[in-house]
Amino acid sequence: MDISRVQDAMRVYGVNKVDKVKKVEKAEGAAKATGETFEVSGSAKDFSKILGEAMKAPEVREDKVELAKENLENGNITPEEIANSILRNKLNIKF
Repeated sequence: MDISRVQDAMRVYGVNKVDKVKKVEKAEGAAKATGETFEVSGSAKDFSKILGEAMKAPEVREDKVELAKENLENGNITPEEIANSILRNKLNIKF
């Protein structure tokens, strides 16, 4: 799973796990003190669920790394081909 776009979105919006928790705790405390309530939109709930799943995904795809190692050792692929593949997939660069 490619979570780089989610991480980019988190940077753009300044989402930080610690800050997010503190903000929620502060908001909940203020709501209890004043009797106010708030409701999270459905799209925010969906985003939160997707973000949670994305954060569980490993940063390194061990299966892909192992396959690349095997192909390198067997001479089926060159380091340049691997680099080109990474660039093609991550940056949408065509060679």
